[in-house]
Amino acid sequence: MSRPALAKAPSARMKILWGVALATPMVCAYLLQWLPALNGPHLWLGLPTILWWTTVPGSALVTLVLVFVERTRVDDEEQDRLDEQAAREGERREAEQHRREEGIA
Repeated sequence: MSRPALAKAPSARMKILWGVALATPMVCAYLLQWLPALNGPHLWLGLPTILWWTTVPGSALVTLVLVFVERTRVDDEEQDRLDEQAAREGERREAEQHRREEGIA
């Protein structure tokens, strides 16, 4: 069996970009609580404004960051290769098990 190729590591620039992107939702959630317009005795759609602004836009921001990280991954090709290899191995084992069962019966 040949030795598998190692996945490429992300560049230093990409790691910094990921760090900034992943820290953004936390920084925004922290800073939103200090804005008087968003942290007051108001209700938006029945929710306190601070709850509204930390959950709904915060969830959207986390989703966007996760999409960004997933789209900029460099190890997708290696993962696809490993998935295909695992599928072939599973099919081979199933066929072998089926042959053994037929030989016993």
